[in-house]
Parts: sequence; C-alpha cells; structure tokens
Amino acid sequence: ASVRGPANAFKKKLKQDAWRIFHRKWGILGVVCDGLGSKKDSRIGAIEGCLAVNDMINKVLIDDPETHPLDHLSLIEKYWLKRIYPLDPLDCMTTCLFCLLTPKGWIGAQMGDGLLAFRSQSGQIYSCQLGKESVFNFTSCLGAQEGGLEWQTLGPYPSESIQSLLLATDGVSDDIPKSQISSLLKSMVQEYRSMSGAERYRRLRNELFNWPTPHHLDDKTLLAIWSD
Repeated sequence: ASVRGPANAFKKKLKQDAWRIFHRKWGILGVVCDGLGSKKDSRIGAIEGCLAVNDMINKVLIDDPETHPLDHLSLIEKYWLKRIYPLDPLDCMTTCLFCLLTPKGWIGAQMGDGLLAFRSQSGQIYSCQLGKESVFNFTSCLGAQEGGLEWQTLGPYPSESIQSLLLATDGVSDDIPKSQISSLLKSMVQEYRSMSGAERYRRLRNELFNWPTPHHLDDKTLLAIWSD
C-alpha cells in the first residue's frame, strides 16, 4: 500500500512514491521507488523506475533463463532513460528497490534510501537499509549524471528458506529500527494472511495514513510478500 505524506498534501502535490508487483512466467517481481521531492518530475521518475526494473528482468530472463539478473543492473537505468525521455533525468531522480522470485530463489537490490529485507523461516533478517544521507550522493539515484550507480544486493536465497520480505520507502523505514524488522514482518503475516486482498489493502493503507510517529511528513509505501 502507499499513501501521500502530510508534506505533499499541504503543498497540494501528488505522491512521489510508486510501487508495482508483477506476476510473470519467470516468477514474481516487487518494486518500490521514491522520487526525490525536490525534483519537479520525480513522480514520473518513480513510476517509470518500477516499469524499468520489469523491463530489465523481462529482457535478461527471456533472452537467457539461466542468467543472473543481478549481473545486469545497469540495464535498469538504460530502460528508465528511454521511458522518461524527453524529460531531463535530473528532474526525475528516484531511488529504487526490488525483490525477485524465480525457480532459482529470491534476490533483491536497492539503490538509495529505504528498506529491503528478507526474513528467513527461523526469523533471521537479511537487509539493505540506507539512511537519508545516501540520497545526497546522487550516484545512489536513477538520474545521476555520473556513472557508477551504487546498488546494494541480496541473495540468492533458496525460496523455501525465506518466509517473508519487506520493501519500504524512507517514510516507513526511517521509523523501523533494524532490531524490530523481524518482529514486524512476523506480526504483519499473522495479522494480514487470512484477509482478502481488498481488505488487506484497506487496512494497511489506513495504518500508513495514520502513521504514529509525531510530525511525520513523508509519503509512505510498504510492500510485503510472504509464503503460505
């Protein structure tokens, strides 16, 4: 689920976060992007960032199902640049996080702030969690002028070893201590597993809208996936 934060609501700006889940023959892909609020076209950048990850995965897995998608992360920006053209990339800058399940297992990658975390069946957490300072290093965003995009990667993990996972933008992740990620995922699975998709979405969206942290301002996006 995803909600607009109080800051953008006050400015009468649209939400700058974007997320997508793709179900394909090759597996399941979840993507979360957070457009930089200071950039005038960052909402477009975030939306197209989600689609660019899907473009890359489709390309590499359809061309060669045996290839490793984490070896082709540079293609994401190439597809993203095509999608945002003719807009200026500097006006569309966005962070990008994704997780992917294929017959080979789970993998994930993150560029910029936010949270990507896998929870094992035993409760162990494997995560990338970068603070806000990462966003001021523009090589940590799609749209950087200079090369060397700084991707953090996770996996591969056998599919049976992962119980659940979480993708979140900084509006959520900044308020979740790393020590609480495992218990949060466990409680979310217990609470939401038996709900219908529509009810689950409404409940989670309401929780994000009524975020308990005092004076919170950012958009909030949270995507969770778990095994049955």
